[in-house]
Amino acid sequence: MKTSRREIKARILRLKSKRVIDRSVSMTEITRSLFSATWKNYIDDVKTVARLNKQNLIKITQKGKKLDPRKLKSPVNLSLKSDR
Repeated sequence: MKTSRREIKARILRLKSKRVIDRSVSMTEITRSLFSATWKNYIDDVKTVARLNKQNLIKITQKGKKLDPRKLKSPVNLSLKSDR
């Protein structure tokens, strides 16, 4: 059964809210928590949700630098916009 974009977004926010404020969460970690053994098949779905986040809640980074959501390549990390 396919997980909806809404469910993926909720998982991103839930995992991130459990983190220490200055830590990000990886796309891989989010995808594994949703799809366990078949997670590699769904990494693009999680990337799509991160790109479509128009509420501006998520900051997307790679090696500490902010990324353009339209140009995501792994490894990518997510943090909440309120994080510093």
